[in-house]
Amino acid sequence: NIKKEELLSRYWYPADRESQLIKAISLGKQEKASQIMEDIIKDLKCYPVLPETTKLIYFGIINSVLKALNQIGISIYDASEINSLGTAILNFESIEEVENTLSRFCMRAGSYVNKYMETKKFDLIDELTGFIERNIDDNNLSLESLAEEFGLSPSYITAIFKERTGYTLMKYVDSLRMDKAKELLISTNKSLNEILEACGYIDKTNFIRKFKKNEGITPMQFRIESKTKYNANA
Repeated sequence: NIKKEELLSRYWYPADRESQLIKAISLGKQEKASQIMEDIIKDLKCYPVLPETTKLIYFGIINSVLKALNQIGISIYDASEINSLGTAILNFESIEEVENTLSRFCMRAGSYVNKYMETKKFDLIDELTGFIERNIDDNNLSLESLAEEFGLSPSYITAIFKERTGYTLMKYVDSLRMDKAKELLISTNKSLNEILEACGYIDKTNFIRKFKKNEGITPMQFRIESKTKYNANA
């Protein structure tokens, strides 16, 4: 008969802790990841786990971390330090050597995620602003349509944009539309209706109200005054 302790030592695995670890790393929380790894090590020292099993558990955790990085989009070949640490851990003969390096491995994994996510956020902002500029005449441009276009939730896309630019997303869209409207009022003889269409506005009354609130004068007064100033300086 197999004793309970022996059965546990063969099959116990810190699945909940590992799940917490992967979540921390995936969110770029490097210090938390390191702490969770240290907790796993402490648990294993208190638990009746055979040394060979302990080593396999650690290797399983390393594999899970590398899988998580890959799912995020981080290649282990790009994350050279992570790859080197993982390889070194796999080649260690003693459990102590493995344990001494595991926390650093998890912390560095979290750090790579942090840097990667920061880069992705900047890329997202560039893609967003470019898309908005190219489609500023689309009167269906909205928070929901932009979120759908980029496969993200409206709340996430709003939070990232505000964090990076200081503007809410739709306030940025409105400011671009207003800037384009002013440019067309000055540089063309288009009618107000044509300008509204080119800038993605639908409600003429609402546009005039916003314009007057921003500039203190109506769009047509703005056109006259701007052209008068231009001719005076010519």
